[in-house]
Amino acid sequence: MVAAQATISAKQAAVLVAQAQAGDQEAFATLYEQYRPLVYRFLRRRLDGADETLEPAMARLTAEQRQAVELRFLKGMSVAETAAQMGRSEEAVKKLQARALANLRRSLTETTHQSAPVRMVRAA
Repeated sequence: MVAAQATISAKQAAVLVAQAQAGDQEAFATLYEQYRPLVYRFLRRRLDGADETLEPAMARLTAEQRQAVELRFLKGMSVAETAAQMGRSEEAVKKLQARALANLRRSLTETTHQSAPVRMVRAA
């Protein structure tokens, strides 16, 4: 069973963000674990009924990236559990996950921009 994490303050989060941006993977992991449930709920609300958008984006991932995303987000496994399931190191899982999320973000952004209505502006 995973122990509940204490909520971090906005000031602590800002420090962790700066550390993560500087390449500190432990800071990123702390932020990820803290905000994963919120991000997941946001995405589920945002993508509710949008499986037709998500499936092609998932199909663009490599098999390992897709497996990492499915285990981490759909099955709710920890990094350690995912690593054990995949026969990879925790570091490898973190990298696969980061690449997968970047690819999903790119794919979903492209899809959103392609399907967004075009606004016509009259010349003055």
